[in-house]
Formats: sequence, structure tokens, C-alpha cells
Amino acid sequence: MHERLHTGLALLALLLGLVHCGLALSAPALTLELLWFIGAGAAIVCVALSNLLRGTPLSRLTSLNVALQNAVVTSFFGAAWLVFPAPQVAVGGLLFGAMLLLSLIPAGRRSASSA
Repeated sequence: MHERLHTGLALLALLLGLVHCGLALSAPALTLELLWFIGAGAAIVCVALSNLLRGTPLSRLTSLNVALQNAVVTSFFGAAWLVFPAPQVAVGGLLFGAMLLLSLIPAGRRSASSA
């Protein structure tokens, strides 16, 4: 159950990052703010992909890396909420916060609970 939930959340996060980057295509000109916007979308995509790959045979160190990535992006959304309390920021924070919690569950407990 945890694995399917984690995968579903990662797919939603990937979609959020792709939409984030896609919105930049409608901008009339390249600006510094637009570059930061694209960079944030790219970071969301990268961490979402890490979460999708975490189900493969990974070392403990790689699993901790995914948890750290989730913590960083969750913190980023928390900080973004302080200056831009919008629905998409809340969705991103909830997605990555949930993936953070799921990524902290030991692998043995995840596989035992999904059997």
C-alpha cells in the first residue's frame, strides 16, 4: 500500500514540476524571475524522478538521499507559502511532505505492509 501511494504521489509531483516548467513557455521574454521559475520546476521534476526510482534495489544511502531531497523540497514549499500562499504551493508542499514521511518508513516495513 505504501509503495503504491508513494508512486502515485511521485507521479503527481512529476506532473506538477512539468506543468511548472511548461507555464514558462508562455512567457513573452526570458527574465531572471523566469529562470528561477524554470529552475524550481526542474528541481521538482528531479526530486519526483528520484522518488519514482527509489523502489528499485537501492542502497540505504540512496534511500536517505531521497528522504533528504524530499525534506529540502518540502522546506522550499514551506518557505514559498510564506510569500505566496497559493493552492499550487499548498499542493506541492503536501505532495512532498507526504513523500518525505513515506520515504522515512524503513524498507522492511514498507514491503511487509504492502504484502
